[in-house]
Amino acid sequence: MKRQLIEITSGGLPVALRKIRAIPIWILAFCFFVFIRLIKRLILVRFDFIIPSRIGHLLITPAIYLGHRQVGTNMPSQRYLDLFYLQRADAGFDHNWAANDFILKKIRKKMHFLPRFLLSRVAVINGKLGNTEHSIITKGLPCDIRDLDDVFCNTNPPLWFTTKEEARGLEISSKMGLKEDKPFICIYNRDNSYLAKVSPISNWDFYQYRNFPASDLLVVASTLIERGFDVVRMGSHVESKIKHLDPRIIEYCDSEFQSSFMDVFLSNRCTAFFGSDSGLTVIPEIFKKTVGICNTLPLSLLTTNYSKAIVLPKLLCEKATGRLLSIRESFEFEQENSLDESIFASSEISYKFNSHEQLIDLVDETIARSQNTWVTTKDDEILQQRIWSHFDVDQITARYNMTYHKTFRSTFSTLFLRKNRDWYLDPI
Repeated sequence: MKRQLIEITSGGLPVALRKIRAIPIWILAFCFFVFIRLIKRLILVRFDFIIPSRIGHLLITPAIYLGHRQVGTNMPSQRYLDLFYLQRADAGFDHNWAANDFILKKIRKKMHFLPRFLLSRVAVINGKLGNTEHSIITKGLPCDIRDLDDVFCNTNPPLWFTTKEEARGLEISSKMGLKEDKPFICIYNRDNSYLAKVSPISNWDFYQYRNFPASDLLVVASTLIERGFDVVRMGSHVESKIKHLDPRIIEYCDSEFQSSFMDVFLSNRCTAFFGSDSGLTVIPEIFKKTVGICNTLPLSLLTTNYSKAIVLPKLLCEKATGRLLSIRESFEFEQENSLDESIFASSEISYKFNSHEQLIDLVDETIARSQNTWVTTKDDEILQQRIWSHFDVDQITARYNMTYHKTFRSTFSTLFLRKNRDWYLDPI
Protein backbone atom coordinates (compact mmCIF):
# COMPACT_ATOMS: atom_id res chain seq x y z
CA MET A 1 0.00 0.00 0.00
CA LYS A 2 2.87 2.35 0.78
CA ARG A 3 4.37 1.75 -2.67
CA GLN A 4 0.99 2.31 -4.34
CA LEU A 5 0.55 5.63 -2.52
CA ILE A 6 4.04 6.77 -3.50
CA GLU A 7 3.35 5.96 -7.17
CA ILE A 8 0.03 7.78 -7.11
CA THR A 9 1.58 10.80 -5.39
CA SER A 10 4.39 11.04 -7.92
CA GLY A 11 2.28 10.13 -10.98
CA GLY A 12 -0.84 12.09 -10.17
CA LEU A 13 -4.31 11.51 -11.56
CA PRO A 14 -3.34 9.40 -14.63
CA VAL A 15 -1.59 6.85 -12.41
CA ALA A 16 -4.50 6.85 -9.95
CA LEU A 17 -7.03 6.21 -12.75
CA ARG A 18 -4.89 3.43 -14.20
CA LYS A 19 -4.75 1.71 -10.81
CA ILE A 20 -8.48 2.10 -10.29
CA ARG A 21 -9.18 0.51 -13.67
CA ALA A 22 -6.96 -2.44 -12.67
CA ILE A 23 -8.98 -3.22 -9.52
CA PRO A 24 -11.55 -5.45 -11.33
CA ILE A 25 -8.69 -7.38 -12.95
CA TRP A 26 -7.05 -7.96 -9.55
CA ILE A 27 -10.40 -9.17 -8.17
CA LEU A 28 -10.74 -11.59 -11.11
CA ALA A 29 -7.16 -12.77 -10.60
CA PHE A 30 -7.80 -13.38 -6.91
CA CYS A 31 -10.92 -15.39 -7.71
CA PHE A 32 -8.91 -17.46 -10.20
CA PHE A 33 -6.25 -18.05 -7.55
CA VAL A 34 -8.84 -19.22 -5.01
CA PHE A 35 -10.41 -21.50 -7.63
CA ILE A 36 -7.17 -23.31 -8.51
CA ARG A 37 -6.43 -23.79 -4.82
CA LEU A 38 -9.87 -25.35 -4.26
CA ILE A 39 -9.58 -27.83 -7.15
CA LYS A 40 -5.92 -28.79 -6.71
CA ARG A 41 -6.79 -32.27 -5.41
CA LEU A 42 -8.73 -32.90 -8.62
CA ILE A 43 -6.40 -31.13 -11.03
CA LEU A 44 -3.18 -29.22 -10.43
CA VAL A 45 -3.20 -25.92 -12.30
CA ARG A 46 0.29 -24.55 -12.87
CA PHE A 47 1.49 -21.42 -14.66
CA ASP A 48 4.69 -19.94 -16.02
CA PHE A 49 5.81 -17.23 -18.44
CA ILE A 50 7.55 -17.40 -21.79
CA ILE A 51 9.92 -14.66 -23.00
CA PRO A 52 9.01 -13.93 -26.64
CA SER A 53 11.52 -11.18 -27.47
CA ARG A 54 14.52 -13.52 -27.85
CA ILE A 55 14.42 -16.52 -30.20
CA GLY A 56 16.46 -18.58 -27.78
CA HIS A 57 13.96 -18.15 -24.94
CA LEU A 58 10.92 -18.20 -27.22
CA LEU A 59 11.89 -21.60 -28.65
CA ILE A 60 14.18 -23.34 -26.15
CA THR A 61 11.98 -23.00 -23.07
CA PRO A 62 8.81 -24.34 -24.75
CA ALA A 63 10.80 -27.04 -26.60
CA ILE A 64 12.33 -28.34 -23.36
CA TYR A 65 8.95 -28.23 -21.62
CA LEU A 66 7.16 -29.96 -24.52
CA GLY A 67 9.94 -32.54 -24.80
CA HIS A 68 9.61 -33.49 -21.16
CA ARG A 69 5.83 -33.52 -21.48
CA GLN A 70 6.12 -35.82 -24.50
CA VAL A 71 8.26 -38.41 -22.70
CA GLY A 72 6.58 -37.88 -19.31
CA THR A 73 9.60 -36.69 -17.34
CA ASN A 74 9.56 -33.80 -14.85
CA MET A 75 5.76 -33.81 -14.94
CA PRO A 76 3.27 -34.15 -12.02
CA SER A 77 1.99 -37.61 -11.15
CA GLN A 78 -1.58 -36.29 -10.85
CA ARG A 79 -3.83 -34.70 -13.48
CA TYR A 80 -2.58 -31.22 -14.32
CA LEU A 81 -3.21 -28.20 -16.54
CA ASP A 82 -0.32 -25.90 -17.45
CA LEU A 83 -1.01 -22.29 -18.45
CA PHE A 84 1.41 -19.74 -19.88
CA TYR A 85 1.64 -16.02 -20.52
CA LEU A 86 4.11 -13.79 -22.36
CA GLN A 87 6.56 -11.67 -20.40
CA ARG A 88 9.16 -9.29 -21.80
CA ALA A 89 12.76 -9.54 -20.64
CA ASP A 90 14.24 -6.25 -21.86
CA ALA A 91 13.21 -2.62 -21.78
CA GLY A 92 11.94 -1.37 -25.11
CA PHE A 93 10.05 -4.55 -25.97
CA ASP A 94 6.29 -4.93 -25.77
CA HIS A 95 5.25 -7.90 -23.65
CA ASN A 96 3.62 -9.57 -26.66
CA TRP A 97 6.33 -8.71 -29.19
CA ALA A 98 7.89 -11.89 -30.56
CA ALA A 99 11.31 -12.33 -32.11
CA ASN A 100 9.71 -14.84 -34.47
CA ASP A 101 5.98 -14.74 -35.10
CA PHE A 102 5.93 -18.11 -36.87
CA ILE A 103 7.50 -19.87 -33.88
CA LEU A 104 5.06 -18.21 -31.47
CA LYS A 105 2.11 -19.24 -33.66
CA LYS A 106 3.24 -22.87 -33.61
CA ILE A 107 3.98 -22.85 -29.88
CA ARG A 108 0.49 -21.46 -29.17
CA LYS A 109 -0.99 -24.53 -30.85
CA LYS A 110 0.78 -26.87 -28.42
CA MET A 111 0.55 -24.91 -25.16
CA HIS A 112 -2.27 -23.12 -23.33
CA PHE A 113 -1.83 -19.34 -23.15
CA LEU A 114 -3.88 -16.84 -21.16
CA PRO A 115 -3.62 -13.04 -21.30
CA ARG A 116 -0.69 -11.62 -19.37
CA PHE A 117 -2.87 -9.01 -17.61
CA LEU A 118 -4.66 -11.86 -15.82
CA LEU A 119 -2.18 -14.67 -15.34
CA SER A 120 0.74 -12.44 -14.32
CA ARG A 121 -1.43 -11.09 -11.49
CA VAL A 122 -2.40 -14.63 -10.48
CA ALA A 123 1.34 -15.38 -10.29
CA VAL A 124 1.89 -12.33 -8.05
CA ILE A 125 -0.93 -13.39 -5.71
CA ASN A 126 0.35 -16.96 -5.65
CA GLY A 127 3.80 -15.68 -4.74
CA LYS A 128 2.34 -13.83 -1.76
CA LEU A 129 -0.33 -16.27 -0.58
CA GLY A 130 0.18 -19.56 -2.41
CA ASN A 131 3.01 -22.02 -2.90
CA THR A 132 5.39 -23.16 -5.60
CA GLU A 133 3.40 -26.24 -6.65
CA HIS A 134 1.17 -23.95 -8.74
CA SER A 135 4.03 -22.16 -10.49
CA ILE A 136 7.61 -22.65 -11.70
CA ILE A 137 6.97 -25.15 -14.48
CA THR A 138 9.99 -24.70 -16.77
CA LYS A 139 11.88 -22.86 -14.05
CA GLY A 140 11.67 -26.03 -11.97
CA LEU A 141 14.05 -27.71 -14.41
CA PRO A 142 17.80 -27.44 -13.74
CA CYS A 143 18.00 -24.87 -16.55
CA ASP A 144 15.16 -23.65 -18.75
CA ILE A 145 17.38 -22.33 -21.56
CA ARG A 146 19.53 -25.44 -22.09
CA ASP A 147 18.44 -28.89 -23.13
CA LEU A 148 20.27 -30.67 -20.33
CA ASP A 149 18.41 -33.96 -20.84
CA ASP A 150 18.79 -34.13 -24.64
CA VAL A 151 15.05 -34.04 -25.27
CA PHE A 152 15.61 -32.22 -28.59
CA CYS A 153 17.18 -35.32 -30.14
CA ASN A 154 14.77 -37.79 -28.55
CA THR A 155 11.37 -36.19 -29.13
CA ASN A 156 9.39 -34.76 -32.03
CA PRO A 157 10.21 -31.10 -32.75
CA PRO A 158 7.69 -28.50 -31.56
CA LEU A 159 7.80 -26.89 -35.02
CA TRP A 160 6.27 -28.36 -38.16
CA PHE A 161 5.08 -27.34 -41.62
CA THR A 162 1.71 -27.90 -43.21
CA THR A 163 1.55 -28.97 -46.87
CA LYS A 164 0.68 -25.39 -47.80
CA GLU A 165 3.60 -23.99 -45.78
CA GLU A 166 5.97 -26.52 -47.33
CA ALA A 167 4.93 -25.46 -50.84
CA ARG A 168 5.27 -21.80 -49.91
CA GLY A 169 8.76 -22.33 -48.51
CA LEU A 170 9.93 -24.19 -51.62
CA GLU A 171 8.54 -21.44 -53.86
CA ILE A 172 10.39 -18.72 -51.97
CA SER A 173 13.58 -20.83 -51.87
CA SER A 174 13.43 -21.17 -55.64
CA LYS A 175 13.08 -17.40 -56.06
CA MET A 176 16.13 -16.99 -53.81
CA GLY A 177 18.14 -19.18 -56.19
CA LEU A 178 18.13 -22.42 -54.23
CA LYS A 179 17.47 -25.69 -56.04
CA GLU A 180 15.73 -28.65 -54.43
CA ASP A 181 18.45 -31.07 -55.53
CA LYS A 182 21.38 -28.83 -54.47
CA PRO A 183 22.47 -28.92 -50.82
CA PHE A 184 22.99 -25.66 -48.99
CA ILE A 185 24.38 -24.65 -45.61
CA CYS A 186 23.21 -21.70 -43.53
CA ILE A 187 25.84 -19.42 -42.01
CA TYR A 188 25.48 -16.71 -39.41
CA ASN A 189 27.56 -14.30 -37.36
CA ARG A 190 26.24 -12.60 -34.28
CA ASP A 191 26.41 -8.79 -34.08
CA ASN A 192 24.54 -6.09 -32.15
CA SER A 193 22.42 -4.83 -35.05
CA TYR A 194 19.34 -6.93 -34.25
CA LEU A 195 19.10 -5.82 -30.61
CA ALA A 196 19.93 -2.23 -31.54
CA LYS A 197 17.12 -2.29 -34.09
CA VAL A 198 14.39 -3.83 -31.93
CA SER A 199 15.39 -2.13 -28.67
CA PRO A 200 17.22 1.12 -29.51
CA ILE A 201 16.72 2.58 -26.03
CA SER A 202 19.28 0.14 -24.63
CA ASN A 203 23.04 0.10 -25.11
CA TRP A 204 24.11 -3.37 -26.23
CA ASP A 205 27.85 -2.67 -26.51
CA PHE A 206 28.55 -4.83 -23.45
CA TYR A 207 27.68 -7.85 -25.63
CA GLN A 208 30.37 -7.01 -28.19
CA TYR A 209 32.66 -9.79 -26.95
CA ARG A 210 30.12 -12.38 -28.16
CA ASN A 211 30.27 -11.17 -31.77
CA PHE A 212 32.63 -11.77 -34.67
CA PRO A 213 33.12 -9.84 -37.93
CA ALA A 214 31.15 -10.60 -41.08
CA SER A 215 34.39 -10.50 -43.07
CA ASP A 216 35.35 -13.85 -41.51
CA LEU A 217 32.14 -15.33 -42.92
CA LEU A 218 33.54 -14.86 -46.41
CA VAL A 219 36.23 -17.43 -45.59
CA VAL A 220 33.52 -19.79 -44.35
CA ALA A 221 31.31 -19.17 -47.39
CA SER A 222 34.16 -19.59 -49.88
CA THR A 223 35.17 -22.88 -48.27
CA LEU A 224 31.62 -24.17 -48.44
CA ILE A 225 31.38 -23.21 -52.13
CA GLU A 226 34.60 -25.14 -52.79
CA ARG A 227 33.08 -28.14 -51.01
CA GLY A 228 30.05 -28.09 -53.34
CA PHE A 229 27.43 -26.28 -51.26
CA ASP A 230 25.34 -23.21 -51.84
CA VAL A 231 25.43 -20.77 -48.92
CA VAL A 232 22.65 -18.79 -47.24
CA ARG A 233 23.70 -16.01 -44.88
CA MET A 234 21.05 -15.84 -42.14
CA GLY A 235 19.86 -12.97 -39.95
CA SER A 236 17.17 -10.33 -39.99
CA HIS A 237 19.34 -7.25 -39.36
CA VAL A 238 23.09 -7.22 -39.95
CA GLU A 239 25.81 -4.62 -39.52
CA SER A 240 27.52 -5.38 -42.84
CA LYS A 241 27.10 -7.57 -45.90
CA ILE A 242 29.61 -10.15 -47.12
CA LYS A 243 31.57 -8.60 -49.99
CA HIS A 244 31.47 -11.19 -52.79
CA LEU A 245 30.44 -11.70 -56.40
CA ASP A 246 29.53 -15.38 -56.25
CA PRO A 247 25.80 -15.99 -56.89
CA ARG A 248 26.02 -19.19 -54.84
CA ILE A 249 26.41 -17.04 -51.70
CA ILE A 250 22.91 -15.76 -50.98
CA GLU A 251 22.53 -12.74 -48.69
CA TYR A 252 19.15 -13.77 -47.34
CA CYS A 253 19.49 -11.38 -44.39
CA ASP A 254 17.94 -7.96 -44.98
CA SER A 255 16.52 -9.24 -48.29
CA GLU A 256 12.94 -9.23 -49.58
CA PHE A 257 12.78 -12.95 -48.79
CA GLN A 258 13.64 -12.65 -45.11
CA SER A 259 10.77 -13.48 -42.75
CA SER A 260 10.15 -15.32 -39.51
CA PHE A 261 8.69 -18.18 -41.54
CA MET A 262 11.71 -18.52 -43.85
CA ASP A 263 14.11 -18.32 -40.87
CA VAL A 264 12.55 -21.55 -39.68
CA PHE A 265 12.03 -23.14 -43.10
CA LEU A 266 15.66 -22.65 -44.22
CA SER A 267 16.96 -23.90 -40.87
CA ASN A 268 14.96 -27.06 -41.41
CA ARG A 269 15.96 -27.62 -45.07
CA CYS A 270 19.68 -26.91 -44.78
CA THR A 271 22.29 -29.67 -44.68
CA ALA A 272 23.98 -28.05 -41.69
CA PHE A 273 24.24 -24.73 -39.88
CA PHE A 274 27.44 -22.79 -39.15
CA GLY A 275 27.59 -19.72 -36.93
CA SER A 276 28.20 -18.15 -33.57
CA ASP A 277 26.49 -19.00 -30.30
CA SER A 278 23.15 -17.20 -30.49
CA GLY A 279 19.44 -17.82 -30.29
CA LEU A 280 19.25 -18.37 -34.04
CA THR A 281 21.30 -21.59 -33.81
CA VAL A 282 18.56 -23.13 -31.67
CA ILE A 283 16.23 -23.44 -34.68
CA PRO A 284 18.41 -25.96 -36.57
CA GLU A 285 19.08 -27.75 -33.28
CA ILE A 286 15.33 -28.27 -32.87
CA PHE A 287 15.34 -29.95 -36.30
CA LYS A 288 18.31 -32.16 -35.29
CA LYS A 289 20.73 -30.50 -37.70
CA THR A 290 24.49 -30.57 -37.26
CA VAL A 291 25.62 -27.16 -36.02
CA GLY A 292 29.16 -25.77 -36.09
CA ILE A 293 29.51 -23.05 -33.44
CA CYS A 294 32.59 -20.79 -33.60
CA ASN A 295 33.91 -17.78 -31.71
CA THR A 296 31.89 -18.47 -28.57
CA LEU A 297 32.62 -16.81 -25.24
CA PRO A 298 32.62 -17.28 -22.27
CA LEU A 299 34.27 -20.67 -22.32
CA SER A 300 32.43 -21.79 -19.19
CA LEU A 301 29.05 -21.35 -20.98
CA LEU A 302 30.09 -23.16 -24.14
CA THR A 303 27.29 -25.23 -25.68
CA THR A 304 27.75 -28.69 -24.18
CA ASN A 305 24.23 -30.10 -24.18
CA TYR A 306 23.49 -30.63 -27.89
CA SER A 307 24.86 -33.89 -29.28
CA LYS A 308 25.10 -32.60 -32.86
CA ALA A 309 27.05 -29.44 -32.03
CA ILE A 310 30.75 -28.95 -32.80
CA VAL A 311 32.03 -26.06 -30.71
CA LEU A 312 35.07 -23.78 -30.77
CA PRO A 313 35.54 -20.80 -28.40
CA LYS A 314 37.38 -17.56 -28.77
CA LEU A 315 40.75 -17.82 -27.03
CA LEU A 316 41.90 -15.39 -24.36
CA CYS A 317 45.36 -13.83 -24.57
CA GLU A 318 47.64 -11.33 -22.87
CA LYS A 319 47.52 -7.94 -24.58
CA ALA A 320 51.19 -7.14 -23.99
CA THR A 321 52.72 -10.40 -25.22
CA GLY A 322 49.98 -12.07 -27.24
CA ARG A 323 50.45 -15.25 -25.20
CA LEU A 324 47.36 -17.44 -25.18
CA LEU A 325 45.89 -18.25 -21.81
CA SER A 326 45.63 -21.98 -21.18
CA ILE A 327 42.21 -23.47 -20.58
CA ARG A 328 42.90 -23.48 -16.82
CA GLU A 329 43.88 -19.78 -16.89
CA SER A 330 40.84 -18.96 -19.04
CA PHE A 331 38.49 -20.54 -16.52
CA GLU A 332 40.20 -18.68 -13.68
CA PHE A 333 39.75 -15.36 -15.52
CA GLU A 334 36.05 -16.06 -16.10
CA GLN A 335 35.52 -17.04 -12.48
CA GLU A 336 37.05 -13.77 -11.31
CA ASN A 337 35.29 -11.43 -13.78
CA SER A 338 31.76 -10.77 -14.97
CA LEU A 339 32.34 -10.79 -18.69
CA ASP A 340 31.31 -7.83 -20.80
CA GLU A 341 33.20 -5.73 -23.33
CA SER A 342 34.38 -3.24 -20.68
CA ILE A 343 36.29 -6.00 -18.85
CA PHE A 344 38.42 -6.62 -21.91
CA ALA A 345 38.87 -2.89 -22.47
CA SER A 346 40.16 -2.28 -18.95
CA SER A 347 42.08 -5.47 -18.16
CA GLU A 348 45.37 -6.87 -19.46
CA ILE A 349 43.50 -9.73 -21.11
CA SER A 350 41.82 -9.68 -24.51
CA TYR A 351 40.30 -12.28 -26.82
CA LYS A 352 41.21 -13.54 -30.28
CA PHE A 353 38.75 -14.43 -33.01
CA ASN A 354 39.10 -17.89 -34.45
CA SER A 355 41.73 -17.89 -37.20
CA HIS A 356 40.83 -18.63 -40.81
CA GLU A 357 42.53 -22.00 -40.50
CA GLN A 358 40.45 -22.84 -37.44
CA LEU A 359 37.25 -21.74 -39.18
CA ILE A 360 38.02 -23.88 -42.25
CA ASP A 361 38.78 -26.87 -40.02
CA LEU A 362 35.48 -26.39 -38.22
CA VAL A 363 33.65 -26.13 -41.56
CA ASP A 364 35.17 -29.41 -42.77
CA GLU A 365 34.37 -31.20 -39.54
CA THR A 366 30.79 -29.86 -39.56
CA ILE A 367 30.27 -31.08 -43.13
CA ALA A 368 31.78 -34.51 -42.42
CA ARG A 369 29.72 -35.05 -39.29
CA SER A 370 26.52 -33.91 -41.02
CA GLN A 371 27.18 -36.47 -43.77
CA ASN A 372 28.23 -39.21 -41.31
CA THR A 373 31.67 -39.50 -42.93
CA TRP A 374 33.71 -38.30 -39.97
CA VAL A 375 36.03 -40.94 -38.52
CA THR A 376 36.76 -40.70 -34.81
CA THR A 377 39.90 -42.36 -33.53
CA LYS A 378 40.59 -43.71 -30.07
CA ASP A 379 43.00 -40.81 -29.53
CA ASP A 380 40.20 -38.36 -30.47
CA GLU A 381 37.97 -39.87 -27.79
CA ILE A 382 40.71 -39.40 -25.22
CA LEU A 383 41.17 -35.76 -26.31
CA GLN A 384 37.45 -35.12 -25.91
CA GLN A 385 37.47 -36.63 -22.42
CA ARG A 386 40.47 -34.53 -21.50
CA ILE A 387 38.99 -31.22 -22.66
CA TRP A 388 35.64 -31.74 -20.90
CA SER A 389 37.39 -32.80 -17.70
CA HIS A 390 38.47 -29.16 -17.30
CA PHE A 391 34.84 -28.06 -16.89
CA ASP A 392 34.11 -27.90 -13.17
CA VAL A 393 30.30 -28.16 -13.23
CA ASP A 394 29.86 -27.31 -9.55
CA GLN A 395 32.06 -24.26 -9.83
CA ILE A 396 30.31 -23.02 -12.97
CA THR A 397 26.89 -23.60 -11.39
CA ALA A 398 27.92 -21.62 -8.30
CA ARG A 399 29.37 -18.86 -10.49
CA TYR A 400 26.19 -18.30 -12.52
CA ASN A 401 23.68 -19.58 -9.94
CA MET A 402 22.21 -21.93 -12.54
CA THR A 403 23.02 -25.40 -13.86
CA TYR A 404 24.30 -24.94 -17.41
CA HIS A 405 26.03 -28.32 -17.73
CA LYS A 406 24.85 -31.78 -16.82
CA THR A 407 26.55 -34.15 -19.23
CA PHE A 408 28.87 -33.27 -22.12
CA ARG A 409 27.27 -34.37 -25.36
CA SER A 410 28.66 -31.72 -27.73
CA THR A 411 31.91 -32.23 -29.62
CA PHE A 412 34.79 -29.86 -29.06
CA SER A 413 36.39 -29.14 -32.46
CA THR A 414 38.48 -32.28 -32.97
CA LEU A 415 40.86 -30.71 -35.48
CA PHE A 416 41.55 -27.89 -33.02
CA LEU A 417 42.28 -30.37 -30.23
CA ARG A 418 44.68 -32.31 -32.46
CA LYS A 419 46.64 -29.17 -33.35
CA ASN A 420 46.60 -27.31 -29.99
CA ARG A 421 47.40 -29.83 -27.29
CA ASP A 422 49.52 -27.33 -25.38
CA TRP A 423 46.43 -25.21 -24.74
CA TYR A 424 44.51 -27.79 -22.73
CA LEU A 425 47.10 -30.42 -21.75
CA ASP A 426 47.75 -28.22 -18.76
CA PRO A 427 47.77 -29.76 -15.24
CA ILE A 428 44.17 -30.01 -14.09
